[in-house]
Amino acid sequence: MAARAKKSASTAVTTTEPASKDGTVTMSVRMTEAQQELLVRAAKLRNWTPTHFLRVAVLERAAHVVNASPEYVANLAVSAMSVARRLVEQPTAYTIEPDAWGKVQMQVVSDLVGFDKEYSPGDDPPVEISPRELSEKEWDDFQRAARLGGAEFLELVIAAARLHLSPSKGPQPIDPAQFSEKE
Repeated sequence: MAARAKKSASTAVTTTEPASKDGTVTMSVRMTEAQQELLVRAAKLRNWTPTHFLRVAVLERAAHVVNASPEYVANLAVSAMSVARRLVEQPTAYTIEPDAWGKVQMQVVSDLVGFDKEYSPGDDPPVEISPRELSEKEWDDFQRAARLGGAEFLELVIAAARLHLSPSKGPQPIDPAQFSEKE
């Protein structure tokens, strides 16, 4: 006998059939034609069947929800806090005071151009950090990209960071000029 769980009228009904001999269960999901078209389009982009895409997407999302639950969140929170600090916190810069061989804190500014008018001899010396922290607009753009791209966007961020940290790893770009050279 099938168990039924109703959602909203637009998403329809999910039905779970009893486990088969191989231990798998069958679930059916109703969706609008537009939702189905999106599913088929996404599956084609991965060279998967819609069924495989749906199964993988649902299980990945379920794992994310469980991993971010209070039971497991501490594992992710440390990493999230570390990344968040680097994205939004004003950096602190230090240098060596050559006369005293001590560490001196520096005043971080977004741009040294014209800063000499604001600097007083008793102030910490100014330093420009590059790249600078995200502006409010850049932060809003980042949040929008994370919301729209989800885990795929995070994979792009990680890939970009990896390239930045190790630009020599991975295949080298193909120079298209090599194809136009005359022999």
